[in-house]
Amino acid sequence: TKIKLWVRGDLSSENRLRIEGPDDGIPGTPTARVELSGDQLANGWQEITLPIPVTDFQNVKVFLTISIQYAQPPRTTAAGGGGTVFLDDIRYE
Repeated sequence: TKIKLWVRGDLSSENRLRIEGPDDGIPGTPTARVELSGDQLANGWQEITLPIPVTDFQNVKVFLTISIQYAQPPRTTAAGGGGTVFLDDIRYE
């Protein structure tokens, strides 16, 4: 059991692409996750594989979450620059 997808994009510094697997909606329950920096995305299309434990498919509320996470530099209120991310061929195997 795994999620596979193709991803490419461009993120400003301090931003990361976060891909999270199935979630039961209960706060504090960990989900399978992978994070990619802008440097990792800059190499064109790449296939991402996220292994999912079988138990994560029990009581599923959200099947996949994809977000851009901004790590604000210390002692600043500067906003993140965002970015652009493209996804293709998202599938469960």
